[in-house]
Amino acid sequence: MDAPRRLPSTRGLFPADVPDDRLARQVDEEPPARQQCPTCGAVRRGDATCHRCKSDLGALLDVEHRADGLRRQARSCYAHGWYRRAAELAAAVLSLEATPADRRFLTCACLMSGDYPRAWREGLRAVADERLS
Repeated sequence: MDAPRRLPSTRGLFPADVPDDRLARQVDEEPPARQQCPTCGAVRRGDATCHRCKSDLGALLDVEHRADGLRRQARSCYAHGWYRRAAELAAAVLSLEATPADRRFLTCACLMSGDYPRAWREGLRAVADERLS
């Protein structure tokens, strides 16, 4: 008879496992990818053009602003108890800009909306993301 499979740990995945100050920092801080030019790696200053390589960052800034707007909408829906809509918006955010905090948010929204299979899949991805970073 085969031994039972060992399930991966979910420690640190859910907000109850994360200290409040750490969770607040994760929600408010910019993703590390936003701090550098994707072409040359120079520190970004928020302009639509990289100061070092002169790459046009306008389209990238548009995507980042769209992700921020969707992220705000998802949090608002979650706060109002509209978990299914929050999960839809969180998935849209992940399609634009994937961060570990967004993955954890999607996992929680799926759990609260009753979509347990998807919550399980996203939770496993969140744990894998945390181990890689």
